[in-house]
Amino acid sequence: MKQRISLSFCVAGLLLLLMTTAIWSPAAVLAQGGPPSPETAIRQAWQRAQRIGVYTFRSDVLQTTHPAAMIAQVGQGPREDTLVLEGRLDQVEQRMDLTLWQNQQQDGIEVRIRGDQAWGRKPGGTWQELPDISAVFAPGQDPMAFLAGVRHAQQVVDNAHQDLHHYTFDIDGPAFATYIRDLLELQLRERGELPPSLSLDLPQQYTAMTGS
Repeated sequence: MKQRISLSFCVAGLLLLLMTTAIWSPAAVLAQGGPPSPETAIRQAWQRAQRIGVYTFRSDVLQTTHPAAMIAQVGQGPREDTLVLEGRLDQVEQRMDLTLWQNQQQDGIEVRIRGDQAWGRKPGGTWQELPDISAVFAPGQDPMAFLAGVRHAQQVVDNAHQDLHHYTFDIDGPAFATYIRDLLELQLRERGELPPSLSLDLPQQYTAMTGS
């Protein structure tokens, strides 16, 4: 069954690391003549997270699946699923531990990723080997990689968390797909698995992605 999927990300949850790392300092503001644009501020936060390399994260995801335009699916409406991911990433050691809850269920699934190997279990259960699923939660082993597709960023007032910088933005699927393609090409060439004369196609699962 063909489906069209759009993702909506809770940006405030994704950028919790900003509680301990400021996006810009007063000195930087004076040097630039003012605060950075919202899109620049988001990318600066992402760059700082990459330099730190070790941080915790939380993402709240609303996924809407629209049935394809087929006679067999006439009358079927879109289906919404909520996902919550919470965990810790160590990019230097290529380690990620996270817990996934779906549709606000109490019992989550624990996932442990070490390099290109992954294991999963119910809380308290036995670890079982899984296919490498890091590309789903953290493309390029980076939970914030979706920020490569930031477009139309705006800073919004969050009266409940005035000490945080809160932003909304749209996700540009083709821009994100280009980032992932370039990242994969670099990794393959470093391993000698992709000749300089060859190039990868854009990953189709990302070019059609939309979200906010």
